[in-house]
Formats: sequence, C-alpha cells, structure tokens
Amino acid sequence: MFNLFDWYRSPSGGNKTKNTPTTAWVRALHDFDRKGFAFFRDTLDASFKASVNLSAAGTDGKVIGSTRWSYTGPTGVVATNSFVPGVFALEQNYPNPFNPSTTIKYQVPVSGLVTLKVYNLVGQEVATLVNEVQAASGYETSFDASKLSSGLYFYTLRSGNNVQTKKMMLIK
Repeated sequence: MFNLFDWYRSPSGGNKTKNTPTTAWVRALHDFDRKGFAFFRDTLDASFKASVNLSAAGTDGKVIGSTRWSYTGPTGVVATNSFVPGVFALEQNYPNPFNPSTTIKYQVPVSGLVTLKVYNLVGQEVATLVNEVQAASGYETSFDASKLSSGLYFYTLRSGNNVQTKKMMLIK
C-alpha cells in the first residue's frame, strides 16, 4: 500500500511534524475509484486550537488537491485514551449515588454506531447521551440529571451486537 498524502500538524503554528503510520494508528483500506487511501486516527490535545493542511497527490507525486481542517475545541464525549480495547465494556458511573451529575466511562473494541441511553424504572427513555459512530477506543461522558427526580435509573450501552446495562441512583 502507498499513501496518497502525508499528515503534518503543528500545535503552535510553527514547525510542522510529520506523522507516519505506526501500529498504534488505526488503518482502514477502502476502494474508491480503484485508488488506495489510508485513513488514520490520531489524538488531538483539546487545550489548544489545532489545524491540519492536507494535500492529495496522484501516482506521479503531483498535488491534485488540498484542504485545511481545523479543530477548535472539545465536544461532550471525550476519547479517554488512544488504545484499542479488546473488550466491550460499560463501567459503573462515578459518583454513585450522584446529585445532579455523574460520569460514565465505556470501551468499544470495534468502530461503529454507539448509543448510550438512560431509562427510568418503568423503561421509559429519559436521556440519550451518545448516538453516533465512534472509533474503537475508551470514552467518557457526563450525565446531567438536574431535571429528573430522585430515584433509580438504568443506562444502556449498545454497539453492534453488544449490549450492557448498569444501574445508578440519583439522590437530591
């Protein structure tokens, strides 16, 4: 396989550092117009704005297109590490019991659609915390239950054929 682009980045805007594929990076090959593409996942530090210039080259090495991509800050769900877990796991929320917010950590071993939902005792969905395609990694998200009443709640993680449910206690 050959790369159609090199990935450079600079947290400070100064000298660029070339990232090269390693076993720690997730690689996926796709067939798009019979050309080989390499896709990489890397970890960005959310404490600063980062930008990436990306140029694509033809088989003769000439640039055929370029784009600039920027990352400006964190989202609600944070990848907690860059390792690829070997198991599907939903951890117990912390703190538990909680008032009014808690943190839930989980791991998905395969990239795909991930949902994390909260249900009350009668099985009614009261919150959707995650509903997106995620790369294989460990994650954490917070749950703000300030608009809910005290009681026992269940949270369920789904990804592919995997499902895990845990319970948590909201005390106001």
